[in-house]
Amino acid sequence: EVTIMFSDIQDFTAIAESLQQEDLLVLLTRYLDVMIGIIEAHEGVVAEILGDGLLVFWNTPDDVADHAVKACACALAQQRSLGPLNEEFCAIRLPDVAVRVGIHTGQVLTGNIGSRE
Repeated sequence: EVTIMFSDIQDFTAIAESLQQEDLLVLLTRYLDVMIGIIEAHEGVVAEILGDGLLVFWNTPDDVADHAVKACACALAQQRSLGPLNEEFCAIRLPDVAVRVGIHTGQVLTGNIGSRE
């Protein structure tokens, strides 16, 4: 059994199109730094970074006790982090961000699939 979470920035395309490249890089780098720190603090494993999106696993590749609870706590911590993060963004004239999160727990097949190596 594995818990999978996907999170991303709401309206990221519109935000990205409204910013200069340098500002977008600052926003995205700081956002990802905060979110990944929260994920790791809740024993999640970032499987992929997809632009602003994060695909995260719990209970694979290593066992994680109470993985569904930790994923939910992580999502709540991500939401709580937005107040201070948006204050940082406001101070340097960047737009506020909101985060969307989806979580599912179920049976999956994991491992190296599609290649012998």
